Amino acid sequence: MVAAEALDRTVVTVAARSLRARLPELTDHLVGEFAVREELVLADEVRTSLAQLCAEGLRAAITTLEQPDGDRADLRLAAETGTLWATRGLPLDSLLRLYRLAGRLLWENLLQAAGPAGASTLAYQAGAVLRGIDQESTAAAAAYRQAERRLLPRGLLRVAAAIDALLSGRPPDATELESAADLLELPLTGPYVVAVQRPGAQRSLVAAHGRTSHRGMRFCWRRGRDADRVLVLLGSAGPDDVEAVLRPLTLHHVGIGLPVAGLAEVAKSHRYAELAVRSCRADGPEIARFDRRLPQGLLLAQPELADDLVREVLGAVLVLPARYREALLDTLEAWLCCDGSAVATARALYCHRNTVLYRLRRLQELTTRSLGKPCDLVDLTLALYAFRASPTPSTARASGA
Repeated sequence: MVAAEALDRTVVTVAARSLRARLPELTDHLVGEFAVREELVLADEVRTSLAQLCAEGLRAAITTLEQPDGDRADLRLAAETGTLWATRGLPLDSLLRLYRLAGRLLWENLLQAAGPAGASTLAYQAGAVLRGIDQESTAAAAAYRQAERRLLPRGLLRVAAAIDALLSGRPPDATELESAADLLELPLTGPYVVAVQRPGAQRSLVAAHGRTSHRGMRFCWRRGRDADRVLVLLGSAGPDDVEAVLRPLTLHHVGIGLPVAGLAEVAKSHRYAELAVRSCRADGPEIARFDRRLPQGLLLAQPELADDLVREVLGAVLVLPARYREALLDTLEAWLCCDGSAVATARALYCHRNTVLYRLRRLQELTTRSLGKPCDLVDLTLALYAFRASPTPSTARASGA
């Protein structure tokens, strides 16, 4: 019996030792599968951090397999991981799913390493292996709940409230501003910018939920039911850098406001970000920067004026049957995007150049405005922007509803 147990342990030890040599490969596999299962889009620095965490966890688990009677460093690391997960505001169920994936990955690769000859022997150790994984996930969950009880009343909820107060339309007083700056560990002076994603996406823009740093910028993420928001301390970076960081995280429309000088003005950047994201078309995802959507933002901020502009400029077009109306408006939109080139417009719309020219002439006749006159072109462009951005269905608008 003793000899059999020794043989069982030898098989496990040898198999575990082979897994240690493949630790980078196993880590990449675990991180990739976790991201897919959780529908996460991970920024580079978040993936690197998660990979480091997974590598340390797998290494500790393999050490325990090799030396089951030794120091249980894997349990200490699991507790540290649970605490870290809670402080970052990540859900406990995702952590437990990570441990289940890691346990399955370890067991499947242990069987593969043992080979056909050792698989039957290794099966006798299945209970011990699974108990070890269960103990790790239990330790992580216990530490998570302890940290959550400590943090939620005074930490995460206060951070969320501080961000909400800064982004609200009501200007914060000096005391509120200083309190928010201390809590978020941010300076009163900027520059700052705000980005908004609609609709709120549980696992996209806020994949790095919490407070993170990247490329010299500092991000304060805020998940909401209606939208996800992020307050960014730019440092020496600019909107181009913010867009570069957010683009791989974007699964829905995102609006980026204008940079502002300090925390006291971030509500203005938030308002502009909201207008920018409203300018996005339905076929997303799309990142809209307010500095590149100023005409649309102006119209969205003045909805009554925008409606009047649409009726005045496009009224005769909107009463046409839907098929003809959309053909004219789509042609105008494509022509504007193609910098006034009829050839490029025809290529974009998959039609003949003469068709483009005919539709543009017809549009000018109906609106009594010439695309060759700068003032008329401004009218047509703004009216088109207002029509596309309005939440009112085109059929209702066309019928005068």
